[in-house]
Amino acid sequence: MKKLRIFAVMLLLATLLVGCSGGDETIESGNFKLLSSFDKASFDMFYGGGLYEQSHADDEVTYVNSSELVAPADWEGYLKLLDSEKPDVIAISSLFDYYKLVSSGLLLDMNSLTRKEKLDLNAIQPSVLSLLKYPGEPNELYGLSPFFDPSALYYNKSMFDKYGIPLPKDGMTWGDMLQLASRFPNKADDGRQIYGYHHREFSTPGYYLDYFSSIEGLSLFEGNRLTLDKAEWRPLLERLIQAFSTQSMSFAANDGEVRMGDTEANGETPFLEGRVAMFSAPAALMEKLDQNNAPFEWGVVSQTVSLDHRKSWPYYPSPIYAIYRDARNTDAAWRYVHYMNETPTLKLLSKSVPQLSSHTDVGTERYGRSLQPFYETKVVPPSMAALETPSLIPPFFLSQTLNPIINREVAAALDGQKSLEEILQSIQQEGQAAFDLVLFEAE
Repeated sequence: MKKLRIFAVMLLLATLLVGCSGGDETIESGNFKLLSSFDKASFDMFYGGGLYEQSHADDEVTYVNSSELVAPADWEGYLKLLDSEKPDVIAISSLFDYYKLVSSGLLLDMNSLTRKEKLDLNAIQPSVLSLLKYPGEPNELYGLSPFFDPSALYYNKSMFDKYGIPLPKDGMTWGDMLQLASRFPNKADDGRQIYGYHHREFSTPGYYLDYFSSIEGLSLFEGNRLTLDKAEWRPLLERLIQAFSTQSMSFAANDGEVRMGDTEANGETPFLEGRVAMFSAPAALMEKLDQNNAPFEWGVVSQTVSLDHRKSWPYYPSPIYAIYRDARNTDAAWRYVHYMNETPTLKLLSKSVPQLSSHTDVGTERYGRSLQPFYETKVVPPSMAALETPSLIPPFFLSQTLNPIINREVAAALDGQKSLEEILQSIQQEGQAAFDLVLFEAE
């Protein structure tokens, strides 16, 4: 009789549990939903998403492309999409979106999961890990990223040897680099134009100023005002004008020349042709140098840093895999995130993905060259204050309005028509007036 009562109680409990589970909450163990800003084909192409399905044939992954449902800048719409779709995994392409989701409390802390699975966080490049842990508490981790895309400083060893100039070193400041570049002549023996330094397709004064100020951690804008009247800008612009005056940097007088494909300001071409001594680029350039059988000896050192040696050009991990706070299948979500970030998977993906693995033990060289310079640069996390403040800068204001002003004023300084103080004052006043106008029109 006692056994019958026990059996009846167990049967009742089982019935109650089945009734409480609800149709919508019943998730098959291998079924989960992944939200990304890519369609399925693009996601597989760029991030190797199909690898998981090949190795987990019993799992069923439902892909949701957020870009088809909400506009990229529609944050409120994105939050509503999360609430309605309730994805298990979110593949986040932007570090800033990741920070927003963390700050909103919408992601699951993975620390307990990484400890349970004994995932070796020490294998992750330190700067990448610090970016992922910020802005949470020190012992919190809300996302993992398999890739990042840092740059390093490539150099033409043959050019350095020919002119008897010391080779670049790891850890140089951008000021050191410009000084080294100034030691090269601006014409080769055959009359071709050569440069000590070239900055991809962005070779106008405005773009150079924006690039080096970013390394210094300076911002052209604070709220609704320009900042070029601050003392920090004077030595920066002075160094650039000096470099332009010696013709040691590739130079395009205005943005129109860049858009028209000016060969002196055209991406990687001048460096690949052997006419540039130093060139900043990601690791993907190694493949082009190898495939094109570069007609010169070359090497790589770490990216240049700020004048105080404390900061560098920012780079960000992408994609960042996170688990949604209201995920219906946390186990399957973690299984996916863990798989896409473990060393064996990254070794497979590194054969086809041009970005570098965030795990330092996955690959130490490409085409017989060490990848160490790309892993050495430290990155300072971006300002949360700037992140939380809505941007007032209209799209294309920098490239179409402010940069032409900077380019014109720098040209006036190079021609001896204006002093450094005069061009700084002109850029500040005319740039501020233009900024005020577009803000007024936006209101």
